[in-house]
Amino acid sequence: MSIPSTPITPITPNTPVAPSYVILSDGKQCQAHYTHYYDDGNIAFLVEDYVFRLFRSVLARRSEVMKALFTLPQPASANEPTLDGVSIIRLQDTMIDFAAFLDFIHPPASPPRWATVPRWRALFGALKIARKYGVDDIEIQALKGLD
Repeated sequence: MSIPSTPITPITPNTPVAPSYVILSDGKQCQAHYTHYYDDGNIAFLVEDYVFRLFRSVLARRSEVMKALFTLPQPASANEPTLDGVSIIRLQDTMIDFAAFLDFIHPPASPPRWATVPRWRALFGALKIARKYGVDDIEIQALKGLD
């Protein structure tokens, strides 16, 4: 696994790519993350106002913390939104950090064409999330990238 050469960038009003939006079951409109939103994903994360639609099995294989999170019984509540029937987990992380972490798991096919956050910032964010969710190999790669 290699360290992503180009760090991720949040979409801003000056981004030359039209953002995609999704509507949650509670009517809230959120932006689908421009790299880590997979239409066939079976779990969704709401981070800030961005939705990441991912694959449980991929995350559970990499992280015992995520695996445990997915096995916890979720309260059946009409107040908890879903996305096309897919459960949504709200995270208190930043979009930049979570996306940088996911760039190690699902490297982007090509670097974004817009301005990026500094590489050290993306690596630090990936390191923080990797430590939080117990993904040792990403933690090691991010540390190597910061050297």
